[in-house]
Amino acid sequence: MASTEHKRRGLGIFGKLFLAFLLAALVPLLLTWYLARERAIEDASQLGEQQLKSVASRLGDKVESWLRINQQSLVEHASTAAMQSMRPDIQKPILISLSLHQPWSFLVFTIGADGMSVARNDNLAPINYADRSYFKDVSNGKAIGQQVVISRTINKPSWVVAVPIRDPYGRFIGALAKSNALSEITDVLVNERIGRTGRALLLAPDGKLIAQTGAVMDKELLDLSAHPAYKIGIAGGEMARYVDDGKPVLARIRKTRLDWVVAVQMPEEELFERVHQTNVYMEQLLGVAAVLAAVFALIVAPGIANPIRHLTAITEEISRGNFEQEVNKEAIRSDEIGALARSIERMTKSLRIALTRLTEKR
Repeated sequence: MASTEHKRRGLGIFGKLFLAFLLAALVPLLLTWYLARERAIEDASQLGEQQLKSVASRLGDKVESWLRINQQSLVEHASTAAMQSMRPDIQKPILISLSLHQPWSFLVFTIGADGMSVARNDNLAPINYADRSYFKDVSNGKAIGQQVVISRTINKPSWVVAVPIRDPYGRFIGALAKSNALSEITDVLVNERIGRTGRALLLAPDGKLIAQTGAVMDKELLDLSAHPAYKIGIAGGEMARYVDDGKPVLARIRKTRLDWVVAVQMPEEELFERVHQTNVYMEQLLGVAAVLAAVFALIVAPGIANPIRHLTAITEEISRGNFEQEVNKEAIRSDEIGALARSIERMTKSLRIALTRLTEKR
């Protein structure tokens, strides 16, 4: 019987009050948490996109401008009569002047239709360039040929670019080319800081990594042609999310002229740092709310549970025939417990009178 009664009791007053206070505190907090988190994610995404767009635009404009200068200077010089003459004595002074005017161009040279160098701004012996990809491109009809390599002269990445030299009838008779140090653009990119852990990448048209934040490739050009930034950039994409080095990142990508790719990316872990801080703050707040709910339940529960226990004990005594119970303490309360106590008190008096009358009749 005692076991059955124990099972019927279920959750006590304290437990119910604790759950009530906890729900009253947690529901608004959880709703606030959800709204604050969604707003923080939206704000962080917009802020991150704006920051990445700004950096990518600035770096992309720098690369674009530098490439344009070099391409236009070659095209303009290649169309002159001096270049079309294909005579070393006429070409060399112009090649020297061009290298002085553009100091990043450490080698300026012309190549004959057979692939052998005709004139150079230095005094080295003629070299056969017939197997170079940039020469093959222009000799096969392309408007420009280019290749990024690690230069043995400067031990850094260099951009070799060539344009065709054509005679007045438009026939290919050679190429004007120059090797350019990339420090004009890589120095800017290397020193660019994107947050604490973000980075910028400069990729050649073939996907080779030229430079990134904090480092210029000086020994080997890494092949990043399979990297999401290159694939998305070469396809014309701009904003992208992908995984890099095992971390989800948000990236802004800019494809420049001649298919160079500038990618600026930031790990989502840093991007959504404020969201994480919001989560930590709200978790702490929820913990405090749970503690306060327990405290309030501990404070309020005895004021409800103890009188009910007392009244329960009185009704138990009454059920055993003891009508001398007093409920004065609870009867003076103005709440529902007081009303219950007064009802029990009236019932006790009624039972006592009824018992007295019954006894007198006997």
